[in-house]
Amino acid sequence: MEITNFYNYGTMNQVEPGATQINNYYGATGADAVPQSAYTDDVVGRAIVALNGSKKPLCEKQLFLAIIKVLSCKCGWSGKWATSCERINQLPIAEGLEVKCDYNNLKSSIALKFASQDYRDWATYEPTPAEREIFRKNKALAQLFEEELDRQIRAPQ
Repeated sequence: MEITNFYNYGTMNQVEPGATQINNYYGATGADAVPQSAYTDDVVGRAIVALNGSKKPLCEKQLFLAIIKVLSCKCGWSGKWATSCERINQLPIAEGLEVKCDYNNLKSSIALKFASQDYRDWATYEPTPAEREIFRKNKALAQLFEEELDRQIRAPQ
């Protein structure tokens, strides 16, 4: 089934009358589309665990910015930083996380311009010299996290 006239404005989709909306995130259509409801706390938790730790991509508290951006844009989580950190820390896997989500550690990063944008627009974003390093890390982690979420959905239980 194909979606026609599918437009994304942030996290709210508009579909022409008569068309079928399969999912609620940017760009996925047809058989490959994954509904937001598939991104359960279990799936999200397994994806975070896969990337979390001192020798893994999610090795700094400031990088939870990328995780929260993906969760809010792709999975329908709250876009509020503190609320999302609390929810991550309440996941069943939270106790075992080496690096925890801490809103206070995100404050300096979320003040940067790129943090207010949809992570899917980061591909064309030109960071300022002051934000270049943290942007590069968050951009790379957002891509890895998105891939890991999809891998976890397709993984046999």
